[in-house]
Amino acid sequence: MTEAIPRPEYPRPQFVRDEWLNLNGEWEFAFDDVNQGLQLGWHDGRTLPGRITVPFAYQTPLSGINDKSIHEYIWYARSFEIPGGWHDRDILLNFGAVDYSSTVWINGQEVGHNNGGHVPFQFEIAPYLHPGPNRLTLRVEDRQDPRQPRGKQSFTGLPFGIDYYCTAEAVAYQCYAVQEPIDISVRADRQKKKITTDTTKIVSNITAGLDCDERIFPGYMIQPITEDVFD
Repeated sequence: MTEAIPRPEYPRPQFVRDEWLNLNGEWEFAFDDVNQGLQLGWHDGRTLPGRITVPFAYQTPLSGINDKSIHEYIWYARSFEIPGGWHDRDILLNFGAVDYSSTVWINGQEVGHNNGGHVPFQFEIAPYLHPGPNRLTLRVEDRQDPRQPRGKQSFTGLPFGIDYYCTAEAVAYQCYAVQEPIDISVRADRQKKKITTDTTKIVSNITAGLDCDERIFPGYMIQPITEDVFD
């Protein structure tokens, strides 16, 4: 890819990190209107015929496609290489959102799937990678079902009333990879009215009263914390 990567900034400005790989930009692309891609093995790493610019929906001019018709099944694919220093580390593949249901393959192996088009999700992909180019394939399903959460997107595909074109339909938004999460344990003690962490890495969005495991990235140092949370 010779053109500048769109949306080159780290998607989480409060957690900017030095080592990450932005996967926005040109991807291979295909409509699958008869839903035959799975049966024909499109996830095996083959090259798809079209091109699209991620993170823009195919209905928009910036995507390079600008097709406002309905396509309930679409596919994305691209090749990528991880930086040399990332070998033998955990690597997370992050999507800012994919509307609506999605399945991800790395080098022809299914990594995971997600339902819901409005929140980020991630997969651990290190076990599926190998040195040199790797193939990332994404299948997206976005049915025109009025019972599916869709905000003010028209379920008919055409704007009417306060509803507008389905411009978020089947879009892969903000795809990037980061390396080496750290597992930490967060414990809530109701008797002592305290939450205690056993690491010096920062923890955010702790829910009091729950025992949970959090994955946290390196690079954000504070002192070990003990906070009163039940007052």
